[in-house]
Amino acid sequence: MLSAAVSDNVAVTQVEFIIDGGVTTATVTDLQGRTAFSSSIPATTLGPGHHNLVARAHDAAGNVTDTAAVGFSVSQGTAPVSPIKLTASGTSEGGNVTFTVDIQSDKQIKLVSFFIDGEFVGGRADDQRHYSFSRMLPSGTHHLIVDVTDVNGNNSQAEVTVQV
Repeated sequence: MLSAAVSDNVAVTQVEFIIDGGVTTATVTDLQGRTAFSSSIPATTLGPGHHNLVARAHDAAGNVTDTAAVGFSVSQGTAPVSPIKLTASGTSEGGNVTFTVDIQSDKQIKLVSFFIDGEFVGGRADDQRHYSFSRMLPSGTHHLIVDVTDVNGNNSQAEVTVQV
């Protein structure tokens, strides 16, 4: 998970997460005055080795500021298999998108977090195993990422892409 905490005397309207000096992994736009932005990118997209992350914040006055680069590494090994199985789907009718998520695990679920287009849109800290919710979204391609953690710390993610 990529995250950035930002502040500004006007209002931060957008944060870009830039990896390795030019690959923008996500642009999160906000007109509500948020100060915490997050996005995610699968480690397999980056490849093994050392990488640098910069968060670029834009404010309502047109100012742009980059953070200092933060280094991180992606290991080459295969990730351990999580005992959590996720299925997620999305359907679009007009601008109304319905997302459905089913969770299978032999452990109690501790936390479920939902992100649409890199923005945290909600979460649950209970053992519920089925979720269905709808959102009005503008025309374009949208991504839902579901992040699930069980009581033993096992984690799994699923991603759904929907075209509106």
